[in-house]
Amino acid sequence: TKKEETVKERRPKLEVERLVTEGFDEKNVIATFAAFADIHIFPDGDKSDYTTERLENALDFLNELTGYGMDAIVIAGDMTELGANKEITPFTRTINDKLSDQMIPILFATGNHDKFNTGFYKATERKLYDEAFDADIDTGKLGLECRHSVVNGLHFIQVSANGYKPNATHYNDQTMEWLKNSLEIAAKETPANMPIFLSTHLPVYGTVFGSDAFFEKYADTWAWGSTDLQDLLKQYPQVVMMSGHTHYPQHAENTILQDGFTMINVGTMNYIVVDTGFSNESSIPTGAVDVPSGMLFEVDANGAVRIRRFDYNKMAEIGSAWVLSPMDSENALKEFDASRAEKVNTFPTKDLAAEVTGSGTTRKAKLTFTSADSSENRVYFYQVDVKAGNSTGVKSQKYLTDFYLALQPEDMKAAWEIEVDLTIGTSYEITVTPYSVWDAAGESQTITVDLSNE
Repeated sequence: TKKEETVKERRPKLEVERLVTEGFDEKNVIATFAAFADIHIFPDGDKSDYTTERLENALDFLNELTGYGMDAIVIAGDMTELGANKEITPFTRTINDKLSDQMIPILFATGNHDKFNTGFYKATERKLYDEAFDADIDTGKLGLECRHSVVNGLHFIQVSANGYKPNATHYNDQTMEWLKNSLEIAAKETPANMPIFLSTHLPVYGTVFGSDAFFEKYADTWAWGSTDLQDLLKQYPQVVMMSGHTHYPQHAENTILQDGFTMINVGTMNYIVVDTGFSNESSIPTGAVDVPSGMLFEVDANGAVRIRRFDYNKMAEIGSAWVLSPMDSENALKEFDASRAEKVNTFPTKDLAAEVTGSGTTRKAKLTFTSADSSENRVYFYQVDVKAGNSTGVKSQKYLTDFYLALQPEDMKAAWEIEVDLTIGTSYEITVTPYSVWDAAGESQTITVDLSNE
């Protein structure tokens, strides 16, 4: 058959450094699939388009990495920028060109951008190769944009939100009923050691990195996380939920969280976003479009899941692989819980110094220091607190690190220079504190700058 011929043509897997195999049986992999979100394909012919080429490159890399051995592709929403046919066409054409020979399922939930076109789902279904939907056992009754699929014996549930208004219901009663029924079926048919995979665009609010994001520009327009699903999903600890929407970088260890079930933001193929309020960067920071990323999931015969993060610009692995224990083991749901936030950042070298320059009534103090350790949790930002004399007031500023540009923690900037403005006639106490991606304060350094006699 065509499928068998494709298997024979598979090439050796691409070797990638930093492969972690502890707790995972690499010789008995039963399923391999890629997952990403937020491609935001631009229209055909758009002169500024980089999105189609980016998707092509990512799929080429994944094919080579796996020896053309992927069993599915999961996309957690926002395949297109506006859901328009002129965007659906390059998206489906690229998928067809790169994956149709393998005839693997394309499992996707719609995102808020796709839903700008109410006909998005049907148009995409019509233009993708037929085998992209062969794994479906339920394509969502009552016109819901939801799918329940089975790949290599593993259940995959794709559920699309019905709305994205803040402080509102995001999944309506019909969708919730369909999801409940699908989870019941999946749980009955899934062995206790195996995961159930669920993808949707909205993360659970207040969990993974960026799920509680607050963007002033869109605060009254879009919700960035939802509270609708967690009560239901906590009844199914086997669930591994994959989401997108926030565009927050997956370089952070809090991109994965286990709390009753497993939640993962699978990475954005387009620009990345960080919090607001940094003195040195905006919420769309320098290099934001240069780090398209996604994940590769592998499931072994024991039910362990290995998750690897990749930068599809550098074609290299981000951080170390994550391994989820089999769902019936004593370690299940413990490896990636919120206790990881307790691992705070420390300074291996306490060398905070200040060089004062300038004249008149104002001065500039150039602070220099060696970066804090990011090996456990990457340093998200440095907070600089300036306290004048006996004043109780403190002026604070936050400086975003380059954590989102570094493949590995050791690739982050080794030393920092930060300038602060001071006024003569008093003494200043200046404190620098690293904050992890969990917003947990680490070890501080303090220096005194005395301008009282200036």
